[in-house]
Amino acid sequence: MIQALFPDLLQSRIQKISQPFPHCIVLEIYIKREAQRWLFSAHPQFARICQTWQHFPNPPMPPIFCLWLRTRILYGSISHLRSLDEHVLEIEIQRHHEHYFIIWEENGPHSNLLLLNENHHLLTALHNPNHPGRVLKKDKPYVTPDVVSRIIKETDHTLQNAFQLDKQFWDLELADNQTSQQKQYVKHFRRLKKKLARRLEKQERDLENCQKAGQYRQWGELLKPNLHQLQSGQTSIVVTNYFDEALPAITIPLNPRYNASENLEHLFAKANKLQKAVPHVEKRILQTLEEQELLNKYSNELSTLDSPQEWTTWEKQLPRFLKHNIYLLSHKSAKGPHDSGTVDTPLTRISSDGILLVTGRNKQQNAHVTFSIGRGNDWWFHAQGVPGAHVIVKYPKTPLPSKTLLEAAQLAAYYCKVRANRKIEVDYTQRKYVRKIKGGEPGQVIYTQNKSILVELDDELLQKLLDRESSDSF
Repeated sequence: MIQALFPDLLQSRIQKISQPFPHCIVLEIYIKREAQRWLFSAHPQFARICQTWQHFPNPPMPPIFCLWLRTRILYGSISHLRSLDEHVLEIEIQRHHEHYFIIWEENGPHSNLLLLNENHHLLTALHNPNHPGRVLKKDKPYVTPDVVSRIIKETDHTLQNAFQLDKQFWDLELADNQTSQQKQYVKHFRRLKKKLARRLEKQERDLENCQKAGQYRQWGELLKPNLHQLQSGQTSIVVTNYFDEALPAITIPLNPRYNASENLEHLFAKANKLQKAVPHVEKRILQTLEEQELLNKYSNELSTLDSPQEWTTWEKQLPRFLKHNIYLLSHKSAKGPHDSGTVDTPLTRISSDGILLVTGRNKQQNAHVTFSIGRGNDWWFHAQGVPGAHVIVKYPKTPLPSKTLLEAAQLAAYYCKVRANRKIEVDYTQRKYVRKIKGGEPGQVIYTQNKSILVELDDELLQKLLDRESSDSF
């Protein structure tokens, strides 16, 4: 019965696989020196299997289900067709010595396409295969669904009627896909508007902060004649403001980690940095305003699109920054709850020398600590040859104070897999010598220069250090 409905599928060779729309795949098969294109649709309203004569371009990035099919069944042969239920079809595909099965389920809103291995265990599915009455898990046996009544009626299978029906269904598929994409664009545009508004607000705060360049320079000038009054670890100094006719006393904040000359140098460096940043911040503000204007323009045009031709033209004209941001937003929203990309707060502590130590305690935190928090001349610690924490010491100078070096090494040794050994070799180097491993997991690194220190875990020292919390957060 099944073989009679789809005679061309048997013993055909799969030459190409594409997924032009979210609900369907197209197999280009080769049989009897003739290429045919067959559509396998799992659309909620018009799921079907039929030969198609329509051609649509592939999406820029092949969907995951399409990639699974290409790596398993491309260049395979369809060896058998079998009906598992009234509206469930099994297609057996042999490639070399491997056997795979495609399951097509016509089940109304739960219509689906699934890929099984030779043991009839689920590999992947076009849509979520779980719904009331059935639960399927990857690498677990496949079970048929509770089927609803058919939506598509039987039709005359003459070539002319088949061609007309194919055109009708493709038009419906195209219109449905356009509506779905428009809804996605509306959603992404709404999120992008909020993102640009937050960016503009931050840039305006940055510009306001840049206006303080004169204040830092004035503090530097007032600090010059009072350098002799500074003492180590001082957090502020009160001086007379000679730039004001009333000669008021003002308080100048200081960095307790710096000595007198370093504090003076820091104030002038800060003033120069803020002054130089003004034109760059103003340029970024103008760019953000232009992007907001373009976003509003294309957002308004989106609601007026009626035909597929207008949609195609509109989509091609999208500015590059819109395409890029929509790509990022769509991929971010496609991530699962465990792949959200969020990073828990790393451990931050202050060393005995008043220097900030930042410790990552899992692979995501390690990547964040090393490559987002760490700067080129900061110091980086890691237990030698074993999985463990990345520790960044926010001290861009050399040499590193001995107490801080020991405490950072203690943290790296404590948060590693072999801390039960008590004596652990710890490598350390400056952050600029640490590189990501291409294609590696988050936190996998190599370093080109390093020194090492043998650490014996000191519980008392560690307890004091862990109790010494920092107000800094990342």
